[in-house]
Amino acid sequence: MRPTCDPNVKSCMAKSDSMVRIIGGRWRGKRLPVLDQPSLRPTGNRVKETLFNWLQPEMVDAVVVDLFAGSGALGFESLSRGARSVVLNEFNGASAKQLQSILASLDTDQGDVWSLDWQQALSKLEHPVHILFLDPPFELQPISEMLEQVENSKKLADDAAIYIEQPKKAHFELPSNWQVRRHKTAGDVQYLLCDRT
Repeated sequence: MRPTCDPNVKSCMAKSDSMVRIIGGRWRGKRLPVLDQPSLRPTGNRVKETLFNWLQPEMVDAVVVDLFAGSGALGFESLSRGARSVVLNEFNGASAKQLQSILASLDTDQGDVWSLDWQQALSKLEHPVHILFLDPPFELQPISEMLEQVENSKKLADDAAIYIEQPKKAHFELPSNWQVRRHKTAGDVQYLLCDRT
C-alpha cells in the first residue's frame, strides 16, 4: 500500500509525473525519472532543501553513501553539490537499473550504483564514509539494531554525519556516540541529522 503523503511537503512518491528534481549545484533544476513503485518515497523538495542546507559545509569532497537509494534523489543531489564520490545502493533490481541509466545520462564517473542487501553493501565499502543516508523502507522496523550494525561496521569516518528518515511515530535508539544535530518533522515523517562523536 502506498504511504500517505502530505501534499505540502511531498515527502512521499512523486505523483503523476513520477519525477524528482535536483534543487542545487551543477545540475540544479534537472528532473530525474522515478519508477512508479509503491515502496519508493523520494524525499520531498522542502525536506531535501533543509537537509542539504544542514550538510552544505561538509558536502564538498565528501564520500557519500545512500544504503537505500530508491529514486536516487539524495545521492544525485550530493553529486550535484560537490561530493567526491557517491554510492547509491538499491536492492530492487529495476530501480537499480533506473539509477544506472540516470548516472550514465549525467556523464560523471563519481557515482556507483550497487544492488545489494544493505548489510552486504556496508561490508563492501572501502573508504571511510563522511555522509551516510539511511532512509530504509518504513516496514523495516525497528531500526535500532541496524544503526548499531552501521556503527560497529567501522565504515564511518570519525566525524561522519548520518541522516535518518523514519515515520513520525517511530521510536528507535541511536548508538551511544551519535549525537542529534538537527531533528524535524514533515507530515508523517521525521528526519534527523546525527554526528558521530
